[in-house]
Amino acid sequence: MKGNFTPADIIIIIITVNPVLEAMLHAALQHRENRFSLYSSARDLKPRPEFIPWTSTTGTSGTRTILLKQIQLTHQSGIAECRDVETRSQLFQQVMGLSDVILEGYTAQIASLVDNPDMAEYRSQLQDQFAQQRRALIAPFLENDQFERAGSLAEKYCDFEMLIRVCEATGNQDRVQRYQTQFADKGFSDFLFSWYMKEGKQGRLLTLPIPQHTQLQSFLQKDEFGYLKWLHDIECKNYREAHTTLLNLGRNEETYLAKKKTLLSLSKLAALAYGDDDDEINANIRDINEEQELILNQELLPVELLEQMNVDAEHMKVLSPVELIQLYICDENLTATEYDFKKALDLMQFIDAEDPAIDYDDIRTSIWCRSILRDKASWTHTPTGDPLDSVRDTIFFKTVSLAITDGWEPQQFLPDIHLLLSSEILGGLGTNKQLQFLLRAVYELTQTISEPYYGLVQCGGGLVRSSQISEPYYGLVQCGGGLVRSSQISEPYYGLVQCGGWSGLVRFPSRTTDSYNAGGGGLVRLSQISEPYYRLVQCGGWWSGLVRFPSRTTDSYNAGGGGLVRFSQISEPYYGLVQFGGGLVRFSQISEPYYGLLQCGGGL
Repeated sequence: MKGNFTPADIIIIIITVNPVLEAMLHAALQHRENRFSLYSSARDLKPRPEFIPWTSTTGTSGTRTILLKQIQLTHQSGIAECRDVETRSQLFQQVMGLSDVILEGYTAQIASLVDNPDMAEYRSQLQDQFAQQRRALIAPFLENDQFERAGSLAEKYCDFEMLIRVCEATGNQDRVQRYQTQFADKGFSDFLFSWYMKEGKQGRLLTLPIPQHTQLQSFLQKDEFGYLKWLHDIECKNYREAHTTLLNLGRNEETYLAKKKTLLSLSKLAALAYGDDDDEINANIRDINEEQELILNQELLPVELLEQMNVDAEHMKVLSPVELIQLYICDENLTATEYDFKKALDLMQFIDAEDPAIDYDDIRTSIWCRSILRDKASWTHTPTGDPLDSVRDTIFFKTVSLAITDGWEPQQFLPDIHLLLSSEILGGLGTNKQLQFLLRAVYELTQTISEPYYGLVQCGGGLVRSSQISEPYYGLVQCGGGLVRSSQISEPYYGLVQCGGWSGLVRFPSRTTDSYNAGGGGLVRLSQISEPYYRLVQCGGWWSGLVRFPSRTTDSYNAGGGGLVRFSQISEPYYGLVQFGGGLVRFSQISEPYYGLLQCGGGL
């Protein structure tokens, strides 16, 4: 029989049956309402049993099932096939009426379960079913631009999402504000803000009218909305709140280093914009500076190391201080120098020594053990000269030098030597007698810092020590990586010319008048030189030149690629000077009681 009906015939049948069905249902509902007392006995029971209107019965022949089929048939065979605008509007109105009956039945059924705690779980399930059915019934109106009908049903049955979609589709923000007032007690504003967030329309929140800012501020207090809250705080010129929000976000960021850096920087800017002198703000800025210093140490990780570890430098996760230390001293860091190990020591300040989950001493010991293993051969072979000379170029020794140069006390950064030698990292190497001897020598060297007259200068990568200087004035000058020292000079004057980028002057109490000028290849004039003129010419980055002595009227001297040392009491008409950076200055009859010149390259 179906095949005998045209689409137009089916539309006529549907448009004729729908109002009859709807009228019958409304008449039945009106009758039940008028005869309320006949159906009220069950409602007086405690706890109140579930009320299922006959229009909400389910199953194959249930009223709700029949109505849903009729609505589906109207959409598929009526509205979809109809081209007449007036007829389509009539069909939509009929569907709206039938949908209203179904949704009204749901609300009555759910309301009957409010005071029955035993049915709480069932009520929750029924509410979810109602929400799904409500969306399915209203959505077709929205899809077919039936905004008023969709809005009417959504408003009556509190479908906030559909209300928002209707307002978005029609661009009616006044209607949104009306709903915020109308449904204030039902959380419409929070739903609206959450919907904007879910739909990726966060920008809409920042353009809300001023009257809505209070509601928005309350909504954004939730932690998950921190990334929007600080923007709203800036918009409202609430810089202190923006600073706090950004600081919390920065502290909690663990996924991306660059993101953490940006958040902390913005937090500091917000604090500066706040302007008022505040103890809490000042403390926060100090914390930010520490965090930024830690970030900088991570950014300075060698590129080669990151590539070897398959780490994307631009998308690095945030590393803890312990993780950074391990990276700086690990075997994979093939180009590690004393500066890397010094950075590892610097990072110890970011570790909480009281944290029970972290062994502070073990981490510090591991740094020094790894530095020893970098130069294992130097620590285990038998030296032929000064024992310290054999380890002066090791990373361990150079790291000690850097730490002392930075003003650190030895006990501040060096672990107990017994703890160091017994570390599992060294393994069997810790029992090596030569290693033990050399380590004790270095430890002993560091302890002499407490002597009242002590000169410690980084020299060619190592240390030079003089603990027996008796004069109140002494000079230790770095010279091309070496050292010039004079502790018992009887001459009233001693001058040291710039060599390899350094210059200096040793002055003694017996000398009251002198002048000294060492500059980039210019003149040096001394107040008691019988020869009125002395010239030094810079040559190849080092020094060479001509020297004139009173005892020789025609005397020339050229020290190529080297430097110059002069004494006023030279009795030998001739002397030889070996090139600086390769040997010693020799004089045949030096009248001074003492003369010492260290080789520029760091030796004697």
